[in-house]
Amino acid sequence: MDFLKKKELKENQRGGRFADAKKIEVLYCAKQKIKSLESFDDFKNLKFLWLNGNKLRHLGMSLRSNTFLVELYLHDNNIYSVTGCLQHLTVLQVLLLHNNFLADLPALLHEFRNMYRLETLNLFHNPVAFEPNYQIKVISNLTSLKIFDRNEVTTLAERAKWRKKSQTNVLTDLQRTPNVFKQQQQQQQQQRQQVKSKSSHGHNSHCLSQDKGEVEGEKMEATHTSNNSVLIYNNFNWKRIPFMKDKRTMKGKFKVESINHLYQ
Repeated sequence: MDFLKKKELKENQRGGRFADAKKIEVLYCAKQKIKSLESFDDFKNLKFLWLNGNKLRHLGMSLRSNTFLVELYLHDNNIYSVTGCLQHLTVLQVLLLHNNFLADLPALLHEFRNMYRLETLNLFHNPVAFEPNYQIKVISNLTSLKIFDRNEVTTLAERAKWRKKSQTNVLTDLQRTPNVFKQQQQQQQQQRQQVKSKSSHGHNSHCLSQDKGEVEGEKMEATHTSNNSVLIYNNFNWKRIPFMKDKRTMKGKFKVESINHLYQ
């Protein structure tokens, strides 16, 4: 890809405007300390635009005529909102907006709703990245994405499913563990009752009083058992799960470290 150099811009510029602006497809305006933008209406066929590393806060309607944009670089600015600025860019494939001040996730998703060809999107290092289920919401709304926040979308989706499955398993184990102890206690009580019923025939009142003592002893034993019961469940150490880019450089298979939790 050939970049448009400043020297070429000066040669083509006449009276503050570009003589062949309609033919320009690539425009590099990064790191120029730009605070505000005017219209890019003269660049009707613009496809690649770099505006990163400036001091922009809002885009306004500067890109209203650039419907052929394929790649747009707006990272490392002070942009706090893009509402009404990008929704007409339906053929956009690459959009980088990281290191800004974007904070409204529903508004962003609404702005991106017509970008059916968007494949690469960066939103990290924005306040919006701290919203609950941020990655899942973006991936589920923008189905054409392949790379999101420098990660493959398939990897992010697999991690989300794995995390959800492990949480479900933990909850199931926690719900099932008390029931197991109850069943064991019921079985023990049934066995003891059967033994009592067999031994009760032919015994005198002394034996009856002895049985009462045994019942009280069994109650105390059951109470002691329930008080000393232990709940056990396992979980994964998510901090030790490597990213996709780390897996490619690893030799052999990585081991998943599990964490055992005991509750008494």
